[in-house]
Amino acid sequence: MLKLNRKTCRREEEYLASLIQKLLREPDKYFSGGYLNSEGWKIISVVKRLVLRSRSYLARVVKSINSNSSYERVVKVLNSIEENSQRSL
Repeated sequence: MLKLNRKTCRREEEYLASLIQKLLREPDKYFSGGYLNSEGWKIISVVKRLVLRSRSYLARVVKSINSNSSYERVVKVLNSIEENSQRSL
């Protein structure tokens, strides 16, 4: 099992925050017709992995993003992850 030290955790937190910001700042690039496109799905899969690894208590929320999730739903989930990240710091 991989052991994470504080430096690694901090780096993952920063990476997660940057991915979320990328999705929120450039919706035209990652969403098509109100849903995630292939590039958006690549980023969401990494976001899911990082969240499940560092915040297992958010598993249900992050797993709720699926192929039928609208732009509004994805933004809502990403904002809740981001808010939770800021509280934990």
